[in-house]
Amino acid sequence: MVRIAVCDDVREMLGILSEMVGKEAERLSEPFEICCFTKGNCLLEAHHKKPFQIIFLDISMPGMNGFEAAGRIGERDSKPFLVFVTSREELVFDSFDYRPFYFVRKRDLEGMHKDMEKIFEKVREFRLEEKEFILELPYKRKRSVRCRDILYLISDGNYMVYILNTGENIKIRGTMRDTEKELEDYHFVRIHKRILVNMSYIQTIDTVKNEVFGDKIGYLEIGRNYKRDILETYFAYTRSVL
Repeated sequence: MVRIAVCDDVREMLGILSEMVGKEAERLSEPFEICCFTKGNCLLEAHHKKPFQIIFLDISMPGMNGFEAAGRIGERDSKPFLVFVTSREELVFDSFDYRPFYFVRKRDLEGMHKDMEKIFEKVREFRLEEKEFILELPYKRKRSVRCRDILYLISDGNYMVYILNTGENIKIRGTMRDTEKELEDYHFVRIHKRILVNMSYIQTIDTVKNEVFGDKIGYLEIGRNYKRDILETYFAYTRSVL
């Protein structure tokens, strides 16, 4: 369950924001709940009891303003996606000390909708990267691996070898077909009958030399039958994360 907080002292704006958040949160493809607040201290109290993963916070509020609330939120171990909401663009620069994830500028509704679309698309990408997979190791051992730590995978007979950005190689029983199916929503692309690559680590695709390159993955061979699919899939991916 993704817990989302929206805090604005103006009830009309609070209603507009929460409606937009509810619409765009569908992008997460996860269950979510939205809690609304008109005071920063009420938000903090609820966050300390049960942390929120995403917080939309008005900067200019009476009593505890958005910056003060953000400072208190930053004292906790939980690190939510913090989005400042403001009609005063000069305050955007003052907010950098609190490391906000994004901003919503109070202006025309169309502009606010565009901000919300960008925010939830980026949140979705971050949450996908943090997804953890449980690998079944020999002797009934298990290992948790985050999606963003997987550089690429190689099929080796009845096994799959996970190449991680930690420098580790983990070999488990599995097939390319099943692994590709499991990772299909997490931005991996098949470049060869034996190789599946995390697209976030691809920097260039050379269809003349038939290879992909990235600083962390090095040069990997493109199979002849995968060239067209790689380009289409990778370009779609790059458009989605811009």
